[in-house]
Amino acid sequence: MGTPDADALADATGRAFVKEWGPRMRLWYLMYSPHRRRCVAFFQGVCPPPGLIVEDSNPQVLLQRMDQEVRSLQRHAAVPAGGPPYQGTS
Repeated sequence: MGTPDADALADATGRAFVKEWGPRMRLWYLMYSPHRRRCVAFFQGVCPPPGLIVEDSNPQVLLQRMDQEVRSLQRHAAVPAGGPPYQGTS
């Protein structure tokens, strides 16, 4: 861990982020982990097991990673498990 001042700043920043952004995120549950000094986001939408959990110590990076993960889920959901459907000619 860092110095007491750095830890206090990280705690205040993380908690403020969760307080501000938590209510805005309809498909995410946000929390701050003081033990890890990280913000953690749990995806509450439909996704394959074991679920989707994203964490980062930088709130802005967390938002970017959350967006990337959802876009990845959407891309994979658009392609069936066996690959794209056959589009041959009849």
